Amino acid sequence: ENGELFGRIVKINDSDASGGLAIGSEQSSKTLSSADRVDFCVTIEEDGDYEIAGYTKAPDFGSNSMYWTINGAPSAGMLWHMGVSNSYSFQRVSTGGSAFGGNPGEAISLSAGNHTISFYLRESDVQLDRIEVAPAKSSSGGGVVPRPAPTGTPVSPGVLGDLVTR
Repeated sequence: ENGELFGRIVKINDSDASGGLAIGSEQSSKTLSSADRVDFCVTIEEDGDYEIAGYTKAPDFGSNSMYWTINGAPSAGMLWHMGVSNSYSFQRVSTGGSAFGGNPGEAISLSAGNHTISFYLRESDVQLDRIEVAPAKSSSGGGVVPRPAPTGTPVSPGVLGDLVTR
């Protein structure tokens, strides 16, 4: 799917990313600015609790977080700390938690319909390859699970990777 880029969030050519593109910034901002973000529009087919995961590259503890919102809320954003990795790794989106990453994913209640998931600049050199959305884990299973990166034809300009809703 397409992600719409704003401000200092830019496309990054990276052969390790799915489709050869990721997003990120060489700059940082310790306060959320709606001017520096990427928006993904997702369609949820039925009301329920969902998890979001991203494939991220976070080179060190000074470059391992972003802010995020759903439909622009909360206005101050939620802080997502990722585990440090110099290659793209599967990370469940969380709210705060340990600055070292590896925090459990958040179950987010979403109604059926279109929603905008936004990721905002916080720390430099964090890269986001793609995101996935899936029903949250329950006693009967579910949740976002790692899957291989798509292969084949590289994505066209403007496409940042694939966004999967299940």
